[in-house]
Amino acid sequence: MVCEHSDDRESLYCGTTSGDFVLVRVKSQSIVHTIPACRQGVYSIATWRAGVIVGGGDGSVTCLDANTMLDTAQVIGQIEKAAGLG
Repeated sequence: MVCEHSDDRESLYCGTTSGDFVLVRVKSQSIVHTIPACRQGVYSIATWRAGVIVGGGDGSVTCLDANTMLDTAQVIGQIEKAAGLG
């Protein structure tokens, strides 16, 4: 399992070996969202002010919006060059 906390430490973002992305509120100890993110387990999570980026073992990269937790972009396969995040 891979986990990363929010800047304010109010939320915990976790990825499972089954490929799910989970958002947990720390104070209430409750699961807010469970989202299927990839097929072969979540390998990495990166947070930024606009959302969360989830890297999967199947080579996918999914960007989730910070407010809605809906996927705003998904890349499957090889990435040659990426720019403009932030």
